[in-house]
This record gives sequence, C-alpha cells and structure tokens, in this order.
Amino acid sequence: MRLWSGERSWSYGRGGLIIIGLGLLLGLALGCAPVFSPAVLQQVNRGLSYDLVAADPEAYRGQTILWGGVIEKNTPQEHHTELEIIQKNLDRQHRPENGDASLGRFLVNYFGFLDPAIYKEGRKITVIGEVRGLAVRKLGGGDYHYPVIDAVNLHLWPKPMPLEGYPYYWGPPYPYYYWGPYYWGRPWMWP
Repeated sequence: MRLWSGERSWSYGRGGLIIIGLGLLLGLALGCAPVFSPAVLQQVNRGLSYDLVAADPEAYRGQTILWGGVIEKNTPQEHHTELEIIQKNLDRQHRPENGDASLGRFLVNYFGFLDPAIYKEGRKITVIGEVRGLAVRKLGGGDYHYPVIDAVNLHLWPKPMPLEGYPYYWGPPYPYYYWGPYYWGRPWMWP
C-alpha cells in the first residue's frame, strides 16, 4: 500500500500493515479494560443487592458487595475516611447510571485518606467492600439507617469533560429561510 503526500510516497509493506493493525487492536483493548481486576470481582456476591442488604445489614456481615453511586459527603477521620454515598444502579462497566433513581444511601469506610477536594460531592464512585453492619445517623428530621461497607477497592470515575466553547451554534437562525423545496443559502453568513 502506498500513500502519496506531495512528492513523497510511503510504502507500508505487509509487516507495516500488521503492526498498524496490532496497534489499533491494542488501543481498543486498553480502552475497554475493566476497572476492577477479575480476581477481586470473583469475590463479589452478585446476589446481594442494595435493598436486600439495607433491610438487614447484620445478616450479611462479612459478605463482599459491588455497589456504586454519587458521593454526598466526605468526612476524614483520624484513621480512615467516611464517604456517604447515594446509591445508583450500575451499568455493564460498573459505572453508576445517570438519573434520579436511587434505593437509598450507604456509608463507606476507607482505611486511609481520601482528599475531600477530589472525592467530593457529586462525583461518581464504585465500591467493592465487605458489609460491616448498620449505622444510624440523623438525616433531615429523623434517623436514617445506613448500611456500612469497609472498602476493599474503590474506583472514582472521571468527571465528564465540558464541551470547550459550548454552546456552539449549529444551525441557521429562526425562522429558516427556504426557497423552494431545498435550502439554497446561508443568509446569516452573507455580508
């Protein structure tokens, strides 16, 4: 295969095309890599949904779960960090789904420091951890029963990138200017 650019031409032999193809496959494979290792995911009891554990956390003490949601509060303690998370359902890549659907809240104890400037309110997070029990805290005007999880593995999802220079203007001004069955010009760009 030859590519022409001005006076030069490049020739990629069969080996060159194979290397380019392997590079593309490697890039694709790395883009689809799982966020948790298969060994850690094998420890998860997939039958333990949030609503099942929230009904009786003591009955599932020591079981490993995979939950996710949106961070509501980050409270650094002396030896650990406590995250309050609003539960969200997870998609196939274990990422919390968008939307307002939630079954409740849970607490995560991470034995180390999680910077409140990074692990802050509104960030999506997925947690693999062991059920530790139940904590009762004030929420609003009453007591709220939180399932408590000791984190084994955390994944903080990247923030969505804002569109640079948004909003772009993609179309003609209203009303549209049509002449006949087809649009023939762009009057907003005429001098």
